[in-house]
Amino acid sequence: MRSLTTLAVSASLAILAGCSSDDPMPVDSSAQQNTTSSETSDCSIEALNSWVDFNMRDYYYFADQTPVVNLADYDSPEKLIRDLRVLPNDKFSYVTTIEANNNLFVAGVASDLGFTWKRDNEGKPRLAEVYPDSPFGRAGATRGDILVSLNGTPWNDTTNEFLVQAYGSEDDPKLTTWVLQDAINNDQKTLSVKSTEYRTDTVLHYQTFSTPQFDGNIGYLVFARFINNSEDELKTVFADFKTNNVEELILDLRYNGGGRTHIARFLASLISGPDTSESLLIEYRRNSQSTLGSILRYFTTETNALNLKRVIILTTNETASSSEIVINSLKPYIDVVTIGTRTTGKPYISQSVEKCDRSMNALFAEGFNANGVSVLGGIAATCEAFDNPVQDYPVNDIVDNTDEVDSMVGSAIDYLHTGTCRVPEPLVASLRLNLSEPTMNRVGGQPLGDGL
Repeated sequence: MRSLTTLAVSASLAILAGCSSDDPMPVDSSAQQNTTSSETSDCSIEALNSWVDFNMRDYYYFADQTPVVNLADYDSPEKLIRDLRVLPNDKFSYVTTIEANNNLFVAGVASDLGFTWKRDNEGKPRLAEVYPDSPFGRAGATRGDILVSLNGTPWNDTTNEFLVQAYGSEDDPKLTTWVLQDAINNDQKTLSVKSTEYRTDTVLHYQTFSTPQFDGNIGYLVFARFINNSEDELKTVFADFKTNNVEELILDLRYNGGGRTHIARFLASLISGPDTSESLLIEYRRNSQSTLGSILRYFTTETNALNLKRVIILTTNETASSSEIVINSLKPYIDVVTIGTRTTGKPYISQSVEKCDRSMNALFAEGFNANGVSVLGGIAATCEAFDNPVQDYPVNDIVDNTDEVDSMVGSAIDYLHTGTCRVPEPLVASLRLNLSEPTMNRVGGQPLGDGL
């Protein structure tokens, strides 16, 4: 059993839901001409706003629908782009700093407490993800622990304003005191932590296990997001899977909101193997006014690819973007079984253009698999199952009883045994239907932004 060292992700939540490409995918020449270096360009707010407005009417995928606004009403390009996005399809385009963009996708640097939380099927607030090398992970928190209080205030009584004041700022983080109820023994434990900067790894857990009912080894991989660091991590994982003769794979993308498209291509190629080498992975189609044609991407030949004929993927409404590329691109070639709930439905990719210290990431193309299928509207689950974060990811090397493991993993193992879907345990209505409170909260409990 192995868990790679991992760290929390901090960044704008719109970025976390983003799907960006660092493949050579040039935007239209007119947009490039309007993008100039900090040494020669006007970096005033007025100039930056004009630059954003120009690009949103040029290479932006929904350019012909971009609303007209008074640029003088906006004191930052970050605010402007939010009002230029064409809803409901675009909740993702954003402007950030070049440094922040590079920290997330290139350097893999974050600064936060290192957890996400979600209510279980009894309404209890539990840690859904904990990154082991983050402040929370180093203090001993694990997935499934219940949030009891923060700085003496019961967790259920906290507000957004309270959380902002408690955490402090990135430049001046405050020490916070948390009481958690342990997921295993129900004892309470106290953590004293504050946000710190660290590198973000993306494989939260992986292992090989077997069951008495299945003849062969099963690989299990919890993959958090697609960034440049991911390639080396995935090489380590699949080398181990290959050594252990993995014949079936459960790929856990339940909280994976996306990231780099070239990592999605790499992961898909590791799963499918030589049978799909050089076959069409995805076609990215630009807007109707573009003078450039579609962008075609193909499966690659990778060392330690598993050459699977089937993959089981765990999904929720948090599964988006590059995660959906992996699922959708494999479907024309192998049996893809999705267990969980319908995915986000983000078929669009963004491409960064830069001006001064800003990076603009607007949607510029829609992806279609080899059968011409987009993920717009989300990918429906083959088998419905609900995420109920009452315990940590790891399972034993031999699984005798699927009721004793994570509920979604248990459903996946049952499918391997029987080829049929387990009847899911229903969730409480407040978790599924109460839209006034996010069911998943990222970056140390702060509420979701409108990008997930």
